[in-house]
Amino acid sequence: MTDEQLMILVKKGQVEVLGQLYERYKRVLYSYFIRITTDQQLSQDLTQNVFERVLRYKQSFKDDMNVKNWLFQIARNVRTDHFRSKKLPIDDGIEIQALAHLIQPDKIDYQEQMSKVEYALQLLKPSYKEILLLSWYEKLGYQDIAETLEISESNVKVRIHRAIGQLRTKLKKKSYEHQS
Repeated sequence: MTDEQLMILVKKGQVEVLGQLYERYKRVLYSYFIRITTDQQLSQDLTQNVFERVLRYKQSFKDDMNVKNWLFQIARNVRTDHFRSKKLPIDDGIEIQALAHLIQPDKIDYQEQMSKVEYALQLLKPSYKEILLLSWYEKLGYQDIAETLEISESNVKVRIHRAIGQLRTKLKKKSYEHQS
């Protein structure tokens, strides 16, 4: 059964099938939250909050919607609400190969390279970090990201381009600090 078929059943009142969607998406959503918050407990709580909202707002799901995109819209709202309630600032508004020239394979191994990229991602402003996470880790296409973030596809491309530029800057700075 597809995700969309399961969600239609949930919408019709068969909430017991939500467990199947939970099993399919709990790791993906947790991964999204852990990369944003770097806090395991908070990420688990936020993941649970997504599925609580799915139940609460199940009637807002339209039969022609993509479940994954809809869940990420909810996840984004959960994240925003959490940070807003904590009065923390939140800003809403590539591929690894594109960074290859910044990484020197003869000097460090792949795992270390990825650690540097992960660290640099944490230094990006939230909107840049989020768009790269959706693209790289969640493997969403530009159209899906646009739908999730409720922006145009061309805006997605611009944000990804800018985010990669910022990431390059952070990685270059980090590389320079290590050479000193």
